[in-house]
Amino acid sequence: MWTVVLFVLVCLGALPAHGAMPMDEAFRIDRWGEAAGLGQGTVTSIAQDPQGYLWVGTFGGLMRFSGEQFVNGPSVAGDNRLLVRLTALFQDGPVLWVGMQTDGVWQMVDGQYLAVSQPQTLSGATIWSIQASQRGGIVVTSSAGTFHRDPSGVWTVLGFVNGQRTEELLGPDMMMSSESGLWRLKPGGAAELVVDTITRATATDPWGGLWVLGEKGLALYDGDEEYLP
Repeated sequence: MWTVVLFVLVCLGALPAHGAMPMDEAFRIDRWGEAAGLGQGTVTSIAQDPQGYLWVGTFGGLMRFSGEQFVNGPSVAGDNRLLVRLTALFQDGPVLWVGMQTDGVWQMVDGQYLAVSQPQTLSGATIWSIQASQRGGIVVTSSAGTFHRDPSGVWTVLGFVNGQRTEELLGPDMMMSSESGLWRLKPGGAAELVVDTITRATATDPWGGLWVLGEKGLALYDGDEEYLP
């Protein structure tokens, strides 16, 4: 079976000052698969460490990519966790945060997995995304809900809905995408469904706008329970 991962590198600084560069010159597309050491083709997440290496999360474990070859990442001593499905990666300085399917959140530091103290409901959950928080620390979106971990290691529940990704907007609002729709997370773990159509992904722009990828394409959420085309 062929296993292929596709990396697309777009170098904006290489574009000419006037006029668009031809498509075949503007983009370089390379493919790496089994011949480069990638033994499992379902790639779920990518993160870059301070040394410039790419870490790739797959359904066959963690892989490190040097630019030419993939090598197996570490496994937990005495465990076959190398074969566990990885679902999220986030690089935070020297720490690589690793999210797993039905196995919660882990850290990798200096090439070794470290167990992370976390709520019991999170430790057996599937992790969909790990990202930096505006409050410091990280936000974890999972099958057990959304959680915030502050820099001292204290966890707070932000919402109990099974979500895919959580965005912190300017002000107190936090919005979460999910198969059931777009949710507004409220203090204490409560959640309000504001748009009842499937939201595949979300992202915030530099001006605080929330962009939502749904069944009908990309739209800007206007904050008043409506999408702007």
